[in-house]
Parts: sequence; structure tokens; C-alpha cells
Amino acid sequence: MWFVLTRVVPQFALPVTIRLHKHPLPATIFTFGLFTLLHPSTTLSTCIFFLSLAATTPHIVQRMRFVSIFSLIALSVPTLLLFLDLHLWLTTGAGNPNYVYFQQLAFEIFLAVVVLDYGRAIVALMKVERITEKEGRERKREKKRKEKEKGGQQQKLKPA
Repeated sequence: MWFVLTRVVPQFALPVTIRLHKHPLPATIFTFGLFTLLHPSTTLSTCIFFLSLAATTPHIVQRMRFVSIFSLIALSVPTLLLFLDLHLWLTTGAGNPNYVYFQQLAFEIFLAVVVLDYGRAIVALMKVERITEKEGRERKREKKRKEKEKGGQQQKLKPA
């Protein structure tokens, strides 16, 4: 835990903060998602906490792709199988620890798809905002130019 907080998270927190400085809440949520992914043993509670935080930004969640929805649905399979295999392994002694490892691996992969697509959705939102601002500036310039031309034509038509 200490290694993740001191070594791994600062390496990602600074670039994410610099890139997403206009959107501090989604940047914080994305950084927590990266922390969840890079934690040595991801727990179900940190995953649920990240997903509940991500749900507080619906304008970003709606930009996520269909793959994320599939991954969210698929997250339930390794989660349920993990509980079943832990019971078999620890209680009855009939389970295999390799199953637990591969279910944790599948859980991490599905969660990684969701976290990284959340980051992609934030960047897509920023791109749309940038394009909209650029078009708005161009419309203002065009409007001013037309007003100037119209004002110049009216002065030419007035008799002296």
C-alpha cells in the first residue's frame, strides 16, 4: 500500500492533473481509478467506490463506449465466481488457488477497460468543448465582419 501511494500514484497524478486541469472532479475520479487499478490487491469496495464516483459525472459517463457497459456487466462474473471458489478452497478444500488468481486477473482487466474508457471520455469531452469554443469565436468574428461591411455600405449610400 505504501509503495503504491508514494511511487506509483504521483507518477500518474501529475500528468493527469496537468492534462485535465479544466475538469478537477473528473481528474480526481480518474486518478482514484488508476489508484484502484494499480493497488496490489484490488478490493470490491474500492471498485464500487470508483464506480459510484464515476456515476456522479453523467456528462462523462454518457460519452463512454459500449465496451465499458459490457465490461461492467462482465465484472459480476469473476466477482461471483471468486466468492464461490474461495468457499470451495477454504471451507471444503476442493478448490484451487489458481482459479482465484485468474478470476482476480479477469476482474482487473474488466476494471481497467472501464477506468481507461472513463479517461478517454474525459478527453473526448474536452475536445468537444475546445471545438465548440473555436466555432463560437469564429461565429463572433464573422458576425463582426458582416456588421462592419454592413456599416460601411450604409455610409456609402448616405448622400453628403
